[in-house]
Amino acid sequence: MKLALLMLLAMMSGARATSPAPRPPMKGLILAGEPILFVNGAPQFSREQLRRVSAATREGLAKWAQTDHGRHLIARFNRDDYQIFVVEDGDERALGRAPQPAIGTMVSSGDRSKLKIYRLVLNPASAEVSGATGEIARGNVFSWPPTGEIARGSTGEPRTAADRMAVAWAAEMLHIDLYSRGIVLPHHGRADFQRAWRDVATQLGFPNLEHDHE
Repeated sequence: MKLALLMLLAMMSGARATSPAPRPPMKGLILAGEPILFVNGAPQFSREQLRRVSAATREGLAKWAQTDHGRHLIARFNRDDYQIFVVEDGDERALGRAPQPAIGTMVSSGDRSKLKIYRLVLNPASAEVSGATGEIARGNVFSWPPTGEIARGSTGEPRTAADRMAVAWAAEMLHIDLYSRGIVLPHHGRADFQRAWRDVATQLGFPNLEHDHE
């Protein structure tokens, strides 16, 4: 009897030792069905996120997360009452889009007891087009001075896929920030939106990049 009890205890102990680690809470930015972990401000992607998400999307997030704007919003939304589901969609016409959430989410923006869910759509296929210029990356959303002005050093242009996706992350998270404050579309004509956009565009290295089409 005593031997059987000891064996049962040993089996139970072994089961506890081999049980899977608890999953992190589903809050903040959620990519490929899993929350993104940030360590010292840098995203640490899971095996599934590395497998399913394009390099441009991942590298763009890392670039945006290095800015003051990115760090602030990542920290702000890292709460149990926020879920931002990020998906890639090759059929999306622009680099990115943040659809306005349901009216219930907008109304409960100031209530920490209510879960607020947002959706962020990114199209890395547009960003990865070889030799993409302003027309590709603009997607009826972004614009910058002509190439001649860029050549004279007046501004920088997002030239790599990672640069363009960093722009998309920054722009769409600005919209989600306003949604979270109960502010409905349109946003681009708002002075506070344009001030915030100029700040983050400058932090990304593109001070003359405009974001003025809804």
